[in-house]
Amino acid sequence: DMSFKGVSDGTTMKYESTQDLVWGSVQAQLYPFPSLRDNGWQPFFQFNGGFTNYGFLTKGLFGTTFAPTAHLRMMFGFEATGLFYTVQGTSYTTPKLGFTYGIGYQL
Repeated sequence: DMSFKGVSDGTTMKYESTQDLVWGSVQAQLYPFPSLRDNGWQPFFQFNGGFTNYGFLTKGLFGTTFAPTAHLRMMFGFEATGLFYTVQGTSYTTPKLGFTYGIGYQL
């Protein structure tokens, strides 16, 4: 949950919000080393920019996919995200760093 204090008309108030983030973004992916695809590896960069019900959202990801077979694909990488929002005229940022991974099977 998101919780913070604010002042309204001289009264200190505590604001709480549940994590029901609704968002939409535009995404771009870059594959700078297409020659590695023949070995099953596919390094990539991904960038997202969009809006949420709280404010502006950005995300950057550097990772790689590995396809040991024609149908199986694994992905892992590092990501940085930032949510930018304003409360009572004060701007806030919530930067996050993380590790991401996934697995996919293509029929």
